[in-house]
Amino acid sequence: MSLTTCCNPPFFAIKCLLIYSYHRKIVSYEEFMEIYEKSNMRMEYLNGEIYVLSSPDFFHQSVLGELYVLFKEYFRGKQCKPLMAPFDTHFRKKDIKDPDVLQPDLVVICDVENNLNEKGKYMGTPALTVEIISPGTKSRDALYKLNTYMTNL
Repeated sequence: MSLTTCCNPPFFAIKCLLIYSYHRKIVSYEEFMEIYEKSNMRMEYLNGEIYVLSSPDFFHQSVLGELYVLFKEYFRGKQCKPLMAPFDTHFRKKDIKDPDVLQPDLVVICDVENNLNEKGKYMGTPALTVEIISPGTKSRDALYKLNTYMTNL
């Protein structure tokens, strides 16, 4: 669903106003976390900007489900664990104070023991990050999010 259709039934105008008030808003990491913790909307924080996420389509979710099953079977009984979105991952970038908070489609985490904060949020670097490229988020996924993932190698 696009942000422009959020006001159509069965969505309410107030939800649409909230989405538009946050989407592409530039805030600090602390402000983002405060907004995010009080909201039930899916959001990402990338390069200081809030992105409100829409629901993925059928094809996207089908591919994600198949990948997750393959990864889950492969990592059964091993230290690493695959997780699928929505799952917040706080990516720290070298020489940048605030992390990006992203919800990659699939991550494989091998360092969970030392990287959970007091609220149970993962603050480490996944061993593997998978994004299923969708037409509506192609440029953000392939450019900006990829940059974040690569600076965490």
